[in-house]
Amino acid sequence: MPLAERPYLPALRIGSVARDSLTKAAHGQVAAVFERCCYIQTLDRFICLGAANIGNGPLNLLMPGSSWRNFRSRRLQTGTRTQIAGLRIKVEHLPVVDATDAAIWTTPQPSRPPDRSHVRKNWDLAKARLQKAAPCGGLSPLMFPKQHSKCEAALIRHTTPLYDELKGWLAASFRNGTGNRPDAALLVRGLVGAGPGLTPSGDDLLAGALVTLHRLGALNANAQLSEQIARVAQDATNAISAAHLAAAAQGLAAESVIRVIDSVYSPGTVDTDCIVRDLNHAGATSGWDFLAGMAAVLESW
Repeated sequence: MPLAERPYLPALRIGSVARDSLTKAAHGQVAAVFERCCYIQTLDRFICLGAANIGNGPLNLLMPGSSWRNFRSRRLQTGTRTQIAGLRIKVEHLPVVDATDAAIWTTPQPSRPPDRSHVRKNWDLAKARLQKAAPCGGLSPLMFPKQHSKCEAALIRHTTPLYDELKGWLAASFRNGTGNRPDAALLVRGLVGAGPGLTPSGDDLLAGALVTLHRLGALNANAQLSEQIARVAQDATNAISAAHLAAAAQGLAAESVIRVIDSVYSPGTVDTDCIVRDLNHAGATSGWDFLAGMAAVLESW
C-alpha cells in the first residue's frame, strides 16, 4: 500500500536531533525493539520512537501510549525496513507515524550563569541525601564509596581509578583554562563501553560529564573530552550509545537528567525527592551513572 494510503498515527513531540534526522533521510531500518520504544536507524543516525511516558529527549519521537501499543503489537521486529517521507515514517506493514504536527522539543538553555558558591552548597546538600537512595548497580558507588562498600564488583574495581583520573583531568582543565591538560585518551578508552546495557554505564557517566561541562560553559574541556570519546566510540561501544554520546557533546540530553543538573544550579533549596524520581525515570541505573559524571565535573569545578 502506498505511503499516502496508510492509516496514520500522529506523534505528540519530537526531539530536535530526531527531527533533523528525519529531514535528511529517505530510508532506514528498525535497529532495536523494547517494551516502550524502538530505535530506527537512518544512515548513521538514530531515532528513538516510543510512548510518551519515556519522556522528552533529543533523539525521541513520542506517541500517545495507546498509539504506541497499537504500533508495537504489530510484529515490530529488528531489521525491518523503513521508508521516510518528510516527517512521516512507514515501517513496512505498520501504520505511518506522522510527526508533521508534533511539537519540537529542544534541550533548554541555562537561564543564567551558575554561581559557584550556590552550586557547591546545593550539591553538598543533595549528595548527602542521595547516597541513601542510590542503587548498588551501575556506577553510583563511585560517588558514595563508604555508603556502598558492599557493592564492590568487577565494574567498580575497573572504573574507580579511571574515575579518579577523570576528576584529576577535569581539575586540571578548570585550573589551566585553555592551557595544557593531561591526555584524556586512556581514561576515555577505559570508560567508553564499560558495563552492560544499551547505553553502558561508562557511556552514561561520560555523557553526564559532557552535558554538565556544556551547561557550565566549559566548552573547551567539553570539546577536548568529546573529541577523545569520538575517536574510540565506534569500536568501543554500540552505535546507539555512540549517538547519545554525540548528542551529549552538544549539551543535549533527556529532559529528566537536564532537570537534575538545573535543580542544583537553580536558586533555592534543591529538591532531592524530585532528583531521585528523575534519576530513576532515566532507566535502571542510567540516571545514576549520568549523575556520577555530573558529580565528577561539579566537584572538580
